[in-house]
Amino acid sequence: MDGTALHAIEIAGRQLEACWAGLSLSGWDATPLPNILSPRQLAEHLCDCYRAAIAALKGESHDWGTYRLS
Repeated sequence: MDGTALHAIEIAGRQLEACWAGLSLSGWDATPLPNILSPRQLAEHLCDCYRAAIAALKGESHDWGTYRLS
């Protein structure tokens, strides 16, 4: 993977960790407004995006919507 892309993903990860620090277990599934993703849904979507980007950099395809937090 390109060093610049990896660096950008690492920075995004640290920013997300800071945003979600202290979030309660029930907060992960809270949707504060209609049509807005919960923190869990957002994390899954972003992980799916990162996995797709890594696959694209390797010349591979990605099966969208398959990533789930356990």
